[in-house]
Amino acid sequence: MPTRSPNPSELLHIARQIGVASGAKIVTLIGSKARGDAKFDSDTDFVLVFENHLAVTEITERLIQADTATLPRTYALDLIPIHESDYLEQNDPIAVAAHNE
Repeated sequence: MPTRSPNPSELLHIARQIGVASGAKIVTLIGSKARGDAKFDSDTDFVLVFENHLAVTEITERLIQADTATLPRTYALDLIPIHESDYLEQNDPIAVAAHNE
C-alpha cells in the first residue's frame, strides 16, 4: 500500500532512473497520473519502449533492473514493456494510451 504519491518532479526523476536502468528507448507515463486524475492510492504506470529485436527474457531482465533502480519507494509502480514497432504503429491498446496520455 503506497504511503504517498510522487509529485511531478519526482515522476520525471523516476522516469529517468527507469530509462537508464532498463535501456528503454522511450519511457512514458500513462494512466491516472498522466491524465491528472490520480487518487492518493493510484499506482504509477510507465510504458517502456524496447527495440524490436529484444527477446522476452532480455526485456524481463531489464524490467527487473529498472524496478530495482527505483527502490526504496513509497508508491506502487507498474512497468509495462512494449516493442518499438507496436508503439510506433499503435498496434496495442497500451501503445495508444502511451501516445494519447
